[in-house]
Amino acid sequence: MVSNNLKLGVGLSVVLVALFTGAVVKYSMRRDPLTVEHSAEWSDRKAQEVTGGEDLLGADNDLLTTLGGDYDGAVTQSTEKLDNRRERVTTTFAETAAVVKTTAAEKVTTAEGEVGDPFAETTTTKAAAVETEEGKVGKALDKAAAAHDAALDKLNKANDALTAAQTNVDTYQTKLDEAKVKLDEAQAKFDESQAENYNRGLYGFYEYIGSQEGMDAFNSSEYSGVVESGNRYDAASIERVKNALTLIKNANKLRVEEGKPEFKISHKLMALAVLNNDMASVNGESSNNTEFDEDLAYGFEDPLDAWYYDEREYNGANYQSLMNENYVAAGAAYSVLDGRVHNILMASDDQDHGVLMTVAEFEKDFNPYYEVTIKGRDASREQSSYDNISQKLEDAKQKVADKEEAVRTASEKYEAAKKTYEEKLAAYQALQ
Repeated sequence: MVSNNLKLGVGLSVVLVALFTGAVVKYSMRRDPLTVEHSAEWSDRKAQEVTGGEDLLGADNDLLTTLGGDYDGAVTQSTEKLDNRRERVTTTFAETAAVVKTTAAEKVTTAEGEVGDPFAETTTTKAAAVETEEGKVGKALDKAAAAHDAALDKLNKANDALTAAQTNVDTYQTKLDEAKVKLDEAQAKFDESQAENYNRGLYGFYEYIGSQEGMDAFNSSEYSGVVESGNRYDAASIERVKNALTLIKNANKLRVEEGKPEFKISHKLMALAVLNNDMASVNGESSNNTEFDEDLAYGFEDPLDAWYYDEREYNGANYQSLMNENYVAAGAAYSVLDGRVHNILMASDDQDHGVLMTVAEFEKDFNPYYEVTIKGRDASREQSSYDNISQKLEDAKQKVADKEEAVRTASEKYEAAKKTYEEKLAAYQALQ
């Protein structure tokens, strides 16, 4: 009885150990077999431990059989359950090991697919980095080269401008020297009375020859205040009076060609023509306040082109007046105060035209006066010319100073651009 109980106790102990071991394994598998071991070696080791248990159970079973068979059925049933559990555990560990291997392989494959050969990637990455850096440095070099060329171009242009400005100074200096010679000559011949007569123009001529008729025409006219004394462009200046005499002579040639008598002139008609001309220049329209017929022209270098050649084709009013055989006297004027203005006053024999004379008779007194009086203008004119050139020379010198400053600025910018270019070039060459 004791032997049988002993056998039974040992058998139950073995069964309990096996059941406890299976429960531990099952619990470990349910918790996470991958957290215990993630290798085939771990699965094999666990399988060996289960196999060792089987050997032990086998020994115990033999022992139970030897001792007695009262619990053979229970032992056999427990052994079969243990075998089934062992088989499931072995299968589970095998499957788990296979999953771990497969998962690890997939991760390696995936990593290789994403990363590739780490050494090859490192080489490629370094090459790409070098290439990228070379590209950046190359772009910086191109930019520096463009800036260098632009700065050099500006420097060259600044130097060209300076050379031109210096040449301009030399030119004006030469002109100023020539003007000084003319001024000295004019001042040596200068006479205060000549200058005064020049400034008084036609009125000064009438005073010189004692023509009361001419002076009265000036003094009695409401337009006498428009005359600009000393202005060589005014109709009363001796230069413009000389031009007006030429106009009358040309008109007389055309009248003779058509069988008409030449115009004679008078001091009165010449004075009134001058006053009308200045007023027409101011007003921009006819300002004839006399009893005499007038032809007026704006902008023409030769008014006869309009009065005679243009209107002759259609027998215009100016043409008819110019060719009127009843007009025996004339007075003419020309000014350049506000563009060219020509006019001519024409009078018939029954009008108060003043004392008549031929153009040649008028010029007999006027031309000598002109030659002497114009010297008074010469001194003034040469002084004005000298002053004008002197101012231009000073302006030219200032431009030289400005251009020199521009060259200095351009030179500094060029040197800075050159330095930057050389630095970028050195950096680029270092990567080659």
